[in-house]
Amino acid sequence: MRTAWFLCGTLSLLALSAVSVSAENVEAVPAAVQTVATAVHRVVPQLRPSESSLFDDRSTRRTGREDSWSSASEVSLFGNAKPLPSAQTQEGPAAYSLEIPLNPVLARYLAWYQTAAGRRWLQTALERGAPFRDFIEEKLAAAHLPPELYFLALVESTFYVHAVSRSGAVGMWQFMENSVGNWMTISEWVDERRDFWKSTDAAIHKLSYNYKMLNNWLLAVAAYNAGLGYIQNLVQRTGIHDFWRLEADGYLPPETAAYVPKFLAVAAIGTYPGRYGLDLDWDPPYRWVRIPVERPVDLRVLSAHAGIPLSVLQIGNAELNYGITPPGGHYLKVPVRYEQSALAAIKQSSLSLVRVYNHVVLSGDTYWNISHRFDVPMDLLRRFNPDMSPQMLRLGARIVIPIIDGAPNPAAVEAAERAQQLKSQPPATAFTSDYSVKHGDTLWNIAQRYHVKPEELAAANGMTFNSILSIGRILKVPARGAVN
Repeated sequence: MRTAWFLCGTLSLLALSAVSVSAENVEAVPAAVQTVATAVHRVVPQLRPSESSLFDDRSTRRTGREDSWSSASEVSLFGNAKPLPSAQTQEGPAAYSLEIPLNPVLARYLAWYQTAAGRRWLQTALERGAPFRDFIEEKLAAAHLPPELYFLALVESTFYVHAVSRSGAVGMWQFMENSVGNWMTISEWVDERRDFWKSTDAAIHKLSYNYKMLNNWLLAVAAYNAGLGYIQNLVQRTGIHDFWRLEADGYLPPETAAYVPKFLAVAAIGTYPGRYGLDLDWDPPYRWVRIPVERPVDLRVLSAHAGIPLSVLQIGNAELNYGITPPGGHYLKVPVRYEQSALAAIKQSSLSLVRVYNHVVLSGDTYWNISHRFDVPMDLLRRFNPDMSPQMLRLGARIVIPIIDGAPNPAAVEAAERAQQLKSQPPATAFTSDYSVKHGDTLWNIAQRYHVKPEELAAANGMTFNSILSIGRILKVPARGAVN
């Protein structure tokens, strides 16, 4: 055992002596690591699973001081492999459900992830994934998939729900827009590729289908990266049904050839973090529930009224483009411990769960320019102003503007506009002449006649837009002549 740890340490030292390497450029680790890989394989057999446990259909349940395993099914859907031992801790022989051979390629990645930089990168990613770990592991167990697939999301995005790749893939599981199928929705309101719940369901479906088509987990993982059709064609063309042979013979794209070893190295270390100098997670597990909401709910307002940390609501509902649930209804995700307080706030019909601003309609205002000025979706304006016709906004009427996450504050926008108008407007018009109201007159047509805004005419006469104009009433108007 001392020899094993010595050689593992040698791997780390070799990697540390190399030039600085990023997590995306592991290939820069010196080739000298490969020269000790065979020796390490001989003395660290626990890094390789036994032939009888290449697949496990049990899901980890983290409690207190050890990892305990509870059965999801006595028989795996993917073969007759026996389950892992009944208890796994940070001591004793390591066991995995996937084949993790310590070959020279994998040794290179294991070495880098054990450098100081590699451990920092892994630690950050594992901490970011902590709120989702129990959820994903339970989903994998229910689908009878290898529990190590949890770490595929780490390789894809480091569990960052807002991740966007150079090619446009989005979310923790990195889905392209054309691959969402019936699993996720993309609209003005939501991008469910950022929804950890729905994207996990979609990823499990995709991985299950890959395995069904390829009957090999490493090829199924490679297909998640390169595309199922590509890997199927490659296997058919070469007659090779083994990832490591395809990698060694140079048939795989460089990204895919690195993708699977990275995943296996991360899974090997992440399953037993304490053995590799990483901090163990003793926090209680996250248990998420979905709550149906039929009206718009602002996460910031719900956080204040239900006592739920805003950061928790934001990572759990990252699919919301504006931080507000869509008008047509949505499933809000909260940890179980906040379920009752969230339900109490949502069911309180008298409680407005969206912050609003009352805007007075001025001349020139339309639904479109109000939406544009205050960065509020048109359908949200209609939702909050059901009795107001978008085609006929009445001067002086009050329109309710919801304040959405990331949009400018309406009060600040109007203050800035008024300040700009004061700088650019000509000298104030003098209302020194008199005008007698006639039959059919309105503030609007009188103002048009004298080339002033209706609100200016109303202010000059101590009126509001709703004031009644009686025939014969004398109004103050500009001294210049009216336009007939």
